[in-house]
Amino acid sequence: MKTIKNILVLILPLCLIYLVGCRSSSNPSEEELQIEKLAKTWTAGTVTLNNNNVSSWFEGMELTLVTDQSFSTNIPNSPSPWTSRGTWDFTTNADGTLNLQTIQRNDGLVMNISELTAEALVVTFTHANNEHSSGRNLSVGGSYVFEFIVKH
Repeated sequence: MKTIKNILVLILPLCLIYLVGCRSSSNPSEEELQIEKLAKTWTAGTVTLNNNNVSSWFEGMELTLVTDQSFSTNIPNSPSPWTSRGTWDFTTNADGTLNLQTIQRNDGLVMNISELTAEALVVTFTHANNEHSSGRNLSVGGSYVFEFIVKH
C-alpha cells in the first residue's frame, strides 16, 4: 500500500505539469491571436490624407506583417509615410496592459487599428513628416486612413 501511495505522489505532479503545458499551448493569448490576424500580406485599397483621396499614390502598395512583429512594404510611389521595412509592437495602456488596437512602429509612429477582419485591415495615424528624403517639401504629413485588403 505504501508503494502505491509513493508512486501516486510521483505521478500526480507529472500529470499536472503535463496538463498545464498542454493547456497553455492550446489556448493562445489575446496578443498571439491578434498577431496571427495581422500577419498577412495586405494590399492598399482606399487611402485618404486629411480626408482627401490619395489612393493613386499607393496603387500597388503591399504591406506584409509577420508574426515576429516585423513588416515590409514595396512603397511603389513617393512621397510615403511608410518605410521599406521595420518592426512594430503593441502599445501599452496606462494600467500596463497591452493595447491590441494600437501598434507602434520602430520609428515611433503610432497607428490605430480601426478594423481588423480576415479580409480587411484599416489603420489610421498622423504622420508629421513633411519632407521627402531628397529634402524637397512634399505634402506627406497629415492624418492618414489606410484601408487594406488581404492579398490572395
